[in-house]
Amino acid sequence: MKFHALPPEVKCPSCGGALAYIRVRKFGDLYQCARGAKACPGAVLHYCKAGTTRCGWTRVLEAKFPDRWIECADQALCADRSMD
Repeated sequence: MKFHALPPEVKCPSCGGALAYIRVRKFGDLYQCARGAKACPGAVLHYCKAGTTRCGWTRVLEAKFPDRWIECADQALCADRSMD
């Protein structure tokens, strides 16, 4: 995991269910709906916004492009790990 775990209030953008950590992608951590990709296509990417050391998350749309970026509330957890 590149960053801290997402807070539990971040839910699957498709069904509102829980998210499960999947793997590190090039720029951040990929989370997917805990129901599984076949049951629900919902996915979230946790990463640092370009040009900053602030982390946040965005849902990954079906076309694999990120949506609106939402900053994490606790940046202290991100600052220590964002440059790993």
